[in-house]
Amino acid sequence: MSQNSLVVADGTGAQVLAAMNNALDTLRTQFSGPTPPGTPLPYQVWADTTTGVLKVRDAANTVWIPVQPLSGLGYNVTKTLAGGTYTLTEFEALASSFEFNGALTSNLVIVVPNNMPVFAVENLTTGAFTVTIKTAAGTGQAIGQGEISMLYCNGVNCEFISDTQGTAPQRPILSLLRTTAQALTSSVWNTIVFPIPSVQGVNGGMKQDPATGGAVISQTGWYRITGQATFTVSPALHMAVAIMLNRVIAWYGGAATTTAGWYSSPVVDYIAYIAAGTIVDLAVIPWGATATLQAWGATYGPGASQLKVVRIA
Repeated sequence: MSQNSLVVADGTGAQVLAAMNNALDTLRTQFSGPTPPGTPLPYQVWADTTTGVLKVRDAANTVWIPVQPLSGLGYNVTKTLAGGTYTLTEFEALASSFEFNGALTSNLVIVVPNNMPVFAVENLTTGAFTVTIKTAAGTGQAIGQGEISMLYCNGVNCEFISDTQGTAPQRPILSLLRTTAQALTSSVWNTIVFPIPSVQGVNGGMKQDPATGGAVISQTGWYRITGQATFTVSPALHMAVAIMLNRVIAWYGGAATTTAGWYSSPVVDYIAYIAAGTIVDLAVIPWGATATLQAWGATYGPGASQLKVVRIA
């Protein structure tokens, strides 16, 4: 390694020869060394042996720009974290893929450079918390547990390129079931409370709301939401079912006339572009009489009140 100034002073033939050899050695080893070369010039290359990163001087001759790790291109970074904010090191930020593990005890924020090129992120953490990839001052993107996402940074914010979940492309699905009784008040929309954890589908692209056990959307996108309720009533009554977004009715499923006994509501089916963080609930209203949310049970075959959320785009 050499960081010769490349200035060859006058001297004897032997002295000039030695100086020339030192200068050539510096060029051959890309000014490698643990500290920056003195008096750099625009576009000069430096192999930083402290950080393990090859750097080039910018056009204004003000900063060293990381180019690639000295160990090669395309490597993967694996980090085990419990939450909080973690800023990628200069060396880590040159990776092309990242894998985050750990049992989260709080939300995890990964801070990346403003001009981060295309990179892949896999969220293999556990725990009811989020993983967000963002720049220091910009907005970020949440990566659902079990998901692999491709992102880039445009100088301000991080943006998605495409999403796949798991090692093969699959859609995030959250399926919730309530198989025990819940009293339903007459003439009031009753939010169905799903147990936590409920029966869930694949990929964990969503999580459950701690208040109702409903679904919490982890990534902005297009979703299909379906729901149905089973219940018992004494007198005849009308029953309606609806999908709620952030505790407000978004889609009304219509009403049906029942007779006394077991009953299953109409299936409500709703497709919408939904923002990350939105809470999705299923609600029912019995008009004119009280009712009890129940499972069909062995007598009538399988069946239960259920809410299913699927990301479709």
